[in-house]
Amino acid sequence: MKDINPQAEDGHTDIANEIMEALAKIRISGEARQVLDLILRKTYGWHKKWDKISLSQFTSGTGLKKSTICKALNKLIFMNLIITKKDNEGISKYMFNKHYDKWKPLPKKITLPKKEISITQKGNESLPKKRHTKETIQKKLLQKKYSLQNLFSKIESKFTEEELKHKQEFLDYWKEKSEGGLEERWQCQKFFDVSRRFRTWLKNRGKWGINAPKEKPKTDSAVIKEYNKKQEKL
Repeated sequence: MKDINPQAEDGHTDIANEIMEALAKIRISGEARQVLDLILRKTYGWHKKWDKISLSQFTSGTGLKKSTICKALNKLIFMNLIITKKDNEGISKYMFNKHYDKWKPLPKKITLPKKEISITQKGNESLPKKRHTKETIQKKLLQKKYSLQNLFSKIESKFTEEELKHKQEFLDYWKEKSEGGLEERWQCQKFFDVSRRFRTWLKNRGKWGINAPKEKPKTDSAVIKEYNKKQEKL
């Protein structure tokens, strides 16, 4: 196996000594520091001030979960260590804030502004684990084991011939692949009661027209916004 022996001439990130000294004096939790290091690599490492960085890039670059990355980004924004904005396509761009006189250290316990999460000094605490009942676990297993077509066939007898004329459009909509292409739309739902969903579909067809409206793929900013809303309810 080849020895790991990084060399500056093979590529390096230029950071002023003054910035490194300022970073050494401010407490940044582990996950937030990982995210900050990746932002520095993607910007200063490529001699850029701004860079578009998706949540998937943060995930692959740090090994952290998306929820942890959202938490870390909120923390860095609150501390004025990074600046973020969206481009015309709604994609988030990030910049390291080199003006360390504007940085804000975190107190022992704070509540971030509305739409952001609460954090404690223990920045590496994991998010509360959701408790799954036997029923919810069984439903999740069903979603992975069976295709939507098979599940629908088990409840077809509950519907009239006229109602079943709309079966295919219902299946086409819910079988559409998610943005990552790994799961179908219905598999991304927390729960999916096929019978109840189809009844709702039939009820709302008149409002939607022939086909249900296409959902736009969620952008990274939408994922972060959704995460923050969930945290407000905790």
